[in-house]
Amino acid sequence: MPALNTSYADDVLVVRFVHSDLRDLQHVFQSGAELLDACSASRGRMLLDFSNVQFITSEMLGQLFVLANRCKGAGVMLLGC
Repeated sequence: MPALNTSYADDVLVVRFVHSDLRDLQHVFQSGAELLDACSASRGRMLLDFSNVQFITSEMLGQLFVLANRCKGAGVMLLGC
């Protein structure tokens, strides 16, 4: 089962987290890998929608820092809400 749902709104790739509890390491690393894939597939702008997320760990924050660096290097604007 995918950890993320993705869709486009105009040219913005909107990424929604499937799991509300991101404390499980399997979900964390699966989400991290899918986020990096989404960055590569984006059209220059990517929005992370955290509306479904209730719990997050420092490991997931680390994955988000890796994503931010990857997006910056690829010229992708990364936003969160």
